[in-house]
Amino acid sequence: MKVVNLNAMRKEIADDIKQSFGTVFSRLHAEEEAFLLKSADTRVYEPDEVIVEEDRRPDAIFVIETGSVRVIRRSISDKRFEITHLDRCDVFGEMSFLDDAPASASVVAETEVRALCISESMIRALLRGDPSFGGRFYHSLALTLAARLRATTHWHIDFKPRAEEDRRSWADRRRMDGDAPEGAERRREAERRSMADRRLNGSPEEKD
Repeated sequence: MKVVNLNAMRKEIADDIKQSFGTVFSRLHAEEEAFLLKSADTRVYEPDEVIVEEDRRPDAIFVIETGSVRVIRRSISDKRFEITHLDRCDVFGEMSFLDDAPASASVVAETEVRALCISESMIRALLRGDPSFGGRFYHSLALTLAARLRATTHWHIDFKPRAEEDRRSWADRRRMDGDAPEGAERRREAERRSMADRRLNGSPEEKD
């Protein structure tokens, strides 16, 4: 990782970056959002470089400017599986500021990644200097978390019936193809009847 722009105030932030950041921090004033984005560091990460490590607390809130990352979780058996991809405009690292807990997953650069990084020290300074900012900041995080939980709940409710429907459809296709146990038994029974008919009637092979 290298820092290419250390707390240098930017003249302009792209509209899609501002919109994405504003969605996560929806209760901040416009000037507060602009200040945080313009005073952020710019960091560049190489492919496969770990940006956030699972079970360690992030030191910043990250906004992806270019590139993409993989979010990876470690299982109880120490196997790693990919949860999702994030790319331009996506924000991560912010939830650790809500519960002061370590990251629940690792974030790894998939390509070269350029990200705006709003440091914890900057946020803490703003929280100490303006209590009302703290209220808006944490309210924003709570709303974002609630929206994600609702989306996850809707996904599970929608996914389970579809998964069951797909499973039944797959089983039906297997039965039609004779691959399922029921279909295989019917196929074997048909073969037995055919052989019995041939023995009864005398097949050309048997006459020879």
